Amino acid sequence: MRAGPDGGEVVIFFAIVHFVASLAGVVWQVCYMVRGVSRVTGRREPRWANRIFFECRPFAPAIFVTAFLAGSMLGTTAGWRYSALMFGLLNWLLSRSEHDDDDRWKRRRKAAAERVARVGARLSVVPVRGGA
Repeated sequence: MRAGPDGGEVVIFFAIVHFVASLAGVVWQVCYMVRGVSRVTGRREPRWANRIFFECRPFAPAIFVTAFLAGSMLGTTAGWRYSALMFGLLNWLLSRSEHDDDDRWKRRRKAAAERVARVGARLSVVPVRGGA
């Protein structure tokens, strides 16, 4: 479908949103499954799967709902939309009991506090070179 004044831009927008949200949801769920399979087979969980899983977990419900709503606007098959939404939210509910050994948010807060302390807790304005 080509973009034009007939609303094609809206369809393209929702198609892009649906694709990105669906891709993010699938990647998150694959990382969840990789971690589970690693645990069952007795192997160490891959670091990349842990990182993606724990970084995206707070946003997982929003990702699944966004994919659902964008798919609704595109008119995709309702059965697939509902099953993807329910499967994603179920995985998110089941994953909430898993604890992250890495305190990355505490480290980020500490690093930000150190950066602020380095500049003496004051804002500095840096002029832009070359102007309009």
